[in-house]
Amino acid sequence: MLNINNINLYNSLTLVKNNKKDSSGISSDFKYRYNCSHDVIDFKNKNTVSFSGQNLSKALKYVQEVKSCYKNKGIKPILDDFNLYKLDGILEGTVFDGIPMEDFATLCDNLENILLIRGCSNHCGHCFASAKSFKPDVTGEINTIIWEDFKNLADSIEKISKRLEFNPLRGFSNRFYPFHDSDPLHLKSYDDKGKSHNIAEAVEYFYNKTGMLFHITTAGWDKEEIWVQKAAEELTENTLKIPDSINSVMISIHPFHKYMTKSIELEKASRKIEYAERKDFLEEQSQKYRQKYIDRMANVLKTFLPLFKKDKAAINLLYAPDQASKTEYSQEVSKQLFKEIIDKLEKICKPEELSDKDKEILLNNLDKTHQILANGKAKRFFSPSEISQPRFYSVNNELSIDINGKVFIINSPQYTYPPMGIQLNYRNKNKLPHKFSRIKSLI
Repeated sequence: MLNINNINLYNSLTLVKNNKKDSSGISSDFKYRYNCSHDVIDFKNKNTVSFSGQNLSKALKYVQEVKSCYKNKGIKPILDDFNLYKLDGILEGTVFDGIPMEDFATLCDNLENILLIRGCSNHCGHCFASAKSFKPDVTGEINTIIWEDFKNLADSIEKISKRLEFNPLRGFSNRFYPFHDSDPLHLKSYDDKGKSHNIAEAVEYFYNKTGMLFHITTAGWDKEEIWVQKAAEELTENTLKIPDSINSVMISIHPFHKYMTKSIELEKASRKIEYAERKDFLEEQSQKYRQKYIDRMANVLKTFLPLFKKDKAAINLLYAPDQASKTEYSQEVSKQLFKEIIDKLEKICKPEELSDKDKEILLNNLDKTHQILANGKAKRFFSPSEISQPRFYSVNNELSIDINGKVFIINSPQYTYPPMGIQLNYRNKNKLPHKFSRIKSLI
């Protein structure tokens, strides 16, 4: 376990707080806030008094003491307001049971990813996680969270929130990412009865239990993947009923998908062939893969079109930096590809499904293109000097819960994945995920 000794209970538990502290090590902002409960929280003795072994009933009594004190001041308490040692026992009977409170507080402040699935079949050439394909589950290795573990996690957050009378998890602007090296639309989580559950069910269950949101990003699916199409339609339908149940659906469009990469390779090969018949064949195959991607993404846009109208969907149009040797992945190429997808969308939509205003909403994304990050597979699109530039990275420390309940940290800009020593009580806690990306080599 992390078990940090002599840690400041209110500031140093998190990895990314920047509050100014006075000579006592307590931030002036926190001291002002907590002066109202000095009779409950003893600042001077906080590091010498141990409340280890507190049972649940004592912890609940302490919660009411703090709540009562704050109520008189008109302030709603948050987790930072409590002496964590006096809260020992509040996690009893949940998947967090046995985790030291200081570790739980760290998790609450920095958790961004709740992984539901590992592995991806899209094989995008810019993938910052260097994701690999799914593998069948084998003894001791898994690729998807079991439904009971997911439910127990959501149920545990609900149970702790009721005990504290507030949700201690903050997330990233109250949202979490259910993926890292995968496409969450491909989730197929099985329960004890053998029934499979998709991402729409996961989003709905998590929101109903915790009030918190998932942010979904997808690179699409093939028309043959009927179960993914069904999940996307259910997700759209559920979101239209309760718009606040999800943060957003981000649709990633770019020339890096495996179909586009194959198309580009065939087109480049055709340029080197002088034999007309062979040249025509390669060009035909190149166009076939390009059209397959266009058809695929036009269907994705059609499926989520109602969410665009509710400002619950967006497009992430990606491109690589312009280089003489890699112009096939430039910004202009991505824009042209997107226009062709919109043209296909118009053909498969009825007039009442795609109005001029709807088309305008979609085309506005041409002005919101993003250059890929110089990480993972995408490094090949950058020069060594560009890769070393910090502007291509976000500086943060994201905590992630893996599909077996193990917590790891994603350190930027290095993008390493050291373990935190925190293990949730998942039923699959003794199983390891397959080596789908760079994560497993470091945990």
